[in-house]
Amino acid sequence: MERAVFIEDEVLALVQYTHDDDLDWHNCWLDIDTQKGYNVKSDYKPFDPAAVQEIERFPFWATIYSKAGGNFVGVVRLSPPPYDDCDLAIWIYKPYRGMGFGTRAFGLGVRYCFKVMGLQRIGAGCFEGNIASERMLMKVGFVRDAAGDIAEVDAFTGEMIVQRAFVLTKELFIRIS
Repeated sequence: MERAVFIEDEVLALVQYTHDDDLDWHNCWLDIDTQKGYNVKSDYKPFDPAAVQEIERFPFWATIYSKAGGNFVGVVRLSPPPYDDCDLAIWIYKPYRGMGFGTRAFGLGVRYCFKVMGLQRIGAGCFEGNIASERMLMKVGFVRDAAGDIAEVDAFTGEMIVQRAFVLTKELFIRIS
């Protein structure tokens, strides 16, 4: 594998996203569970110049590489500046869900944001009822930030749903690491 490595542990590496990853990314967005997890009916098209510009405006966008399997299992990214409400997000490709890659990769992403990028606070969120994502966030050390919850219309049902907010500070992360 000939890609820049942002951060790694014995199991995973967060490596430079390249446009060779676009097809996997596209297929992830075609998955209805992914779309529901982000409350978006996706029209993402791989190899679209607009998609290239979208990716390039993010300061940290990495492909998750499984060292044991020798394959790419997802993507993690940090929202673009300003960092007042920086948001770390993750997408695990369908065949690799429920195997612990999300928690481990999200933890590596947090470590990178705090130690390399120098951030002091990271936000994240998941929609109510997304128990797996909420557990992942809490395992990594995020705590609920109910004041940051956002109600919005469900793109699939038209009903109101709440995106539950979570936050992790560098200070807390250092204490629990």
